[in-house]
Amino acid sequence: MKRRIIALLLFCFIGLIGCGRKETAPSDNSSSLTESPTEGLAPTANAPTEEVYPTPTPLIWRSDDREYTVVRNDADKALYFDFETLNQAAELVVIGSFSDDATQVVKTTYSEEFGKDVIYNGVSTNTFTIDRVLKGTPEGETIRISQRYVFDEEFGQLISFGDMTPMEKGSKWIYFLIYSPQEQVYYAAGDYTGRYPYRNILLSELEKESYTPAEIGLFSPYMFARIYPVYQKVLEYYQIVIE
Repeated sequence: MKRRIIALLLFCFIGLIGCGRKETAPSDNSSSLTESPTEGLAPTANAPTEEVYPTPTPLIWRSDDREYTVVRNDADKALYFDFETLNQAAELVVIGSFSDDATQVVKTTYSEEFGKDVIYNGVSTNTFTIDRVLKGTPEGETIRISQRYVFDEEFGQLISFGDMTPMEKGSKWIYFLIYSPQEQVYYAAGDYTGRYPYRNILLSELEKESYTPAEIGLFSPYMFARIYPVYQKVLEYYQIVIE
């Protein structure tokens, strides 16, 4: 009898302790897995922002008191970055100047996007008067030189398939040339690595971008810096003295 009374009293005592426990509700400050820990927070001064790249400045070519936006299209071409290879590749090496305004032949194709014909290729040709022959035997005092570029008068664009600036009347150059029997014209050997301005170009001024594209014959002074050692070798090998 005593054992039953003791067991009953023990059972009630445990029940009272259990009933007296208080359940702790989740804190209102606890974070939820479904919410961002930064939700609702204002960005700080040092918070990273979206990186914005500057819009490249378009190249502009000025001709006959008009400005043309330069559109450059890459094309496969041989380039010569050492004098010996360039000199061997060239059939004719001359110094002279352009005596006319260039004429151009434009090739077009129909564009669904624009609903009309658009230019996809083209060649300009000019007459070059020779002052001095350094290598080869030209047929006369003048030759015809072609270059892959055309002017699109409608859109105000200079579309170039190479890196050289246009052939301008009166400009003087040192040319390394190869002949095209089919077209009966000469082209610069190695694109821009085969034409050099007949003027003293200083590397220090080139690095300052002191020369215009028309003066160095290239749209970028950095491209001329690549061929500057060849330019110096050309002057040295052919004993060209530019006053």
